[in-house]
Amino acid sequence: MKEINEAYYEVRYKYIDLSRNIFSFTANIKNERAKEFLQQGVLRRLWLLYRCIDNIFDLFPPNRIELLSQNERLDVEINLHAFLINIYGIIENTALALAYENGLMGDTSEGKFNPMMINLFKKEFQEKLNPQLCVYLSNETTQKWYNHMLRIIEMRWHIGYHLTFLRQH
Repeated sequence: MKEINEAYYEVRYKYIDLSRNIFSFTANIKNERAKEFLQQGVLRRLWLLYRCIDNIFDLFPPNRIELLSQNERLDVEINLHAFLINIYGIIENTALALAYENGLMGDTSEGKFNPMMINLFKKEFQEKLNPQLCVYLSNETTQKWYNHMLRIIEMRWHIGYHLTFLRQH
């Protein structure tokens, strides 16, 4: 329990540090669209992640013994869902920022990408990126994390879809 509480309090400092680093990094970005994806996409979504964690801990602190009410449970579920979706959004916004900054957006016949093809974890896109970043993105640990996150998002979507479908019939 102590470790969970300590990790929770560290989140604020990590959020502040990461936000400052990203904001400072954007000063070196030349492409305005890339800056926009980092500042309005990644930084905004980081704030949302922080708020989701805060909301979940407010609703369901680790030392809570009593069961959650239905509304509390739904609020925790909403925040968990928003957390997962925004993690995926950060990955997409980062990929789009990289694509714009590196001049990779454009006509596919010229070896460039349209926005729907951009994905940090697609080999075709990685081939156009910094080799060190490609090594990180393709290592086994990073791949396992990404695939696990996708399975969780997919599972949550299917559960939500089926529950909605069952309620309508």
